[in-house]
Amino acid sequence: MVVLTIVLAVIAAILYAGTMFLKKNMDPEKPQEFDGGKFGATIVIGAGVGLVFGYSGIIPSESAVVAQLVAYSGATAIIENGLKIIIRLAKRYLSQ
Repeated sequence: MVVLTIVLAVIAAILYAGTMFLKKNMDPEKPQEFDGGKFGATIVIGAGVGLVFGYSGIIPSESAVVAQLVAYSGATAIIENGLKIIIRLAKRYLSQ
């Protein structure tokens, strides 16, 4: 069951990363180029979310796969943005 949880979390991360790229790429004023590093990092975070959820006993049920995908996407987004904030703050304070 842990493998299924990880797979669903990775799928959620791919969907999240893909939609974020499309949103930024479609910006008429400042379109963003595809960055494989960012995409890969988001997938790694998603896999981490799946590992944590899977080993903590939060496993998907057949009737709740869509809800699990949404939950994993949300967790991936929150963790990714939190890590970005920490990294940016660290860079700001270390460069002074």
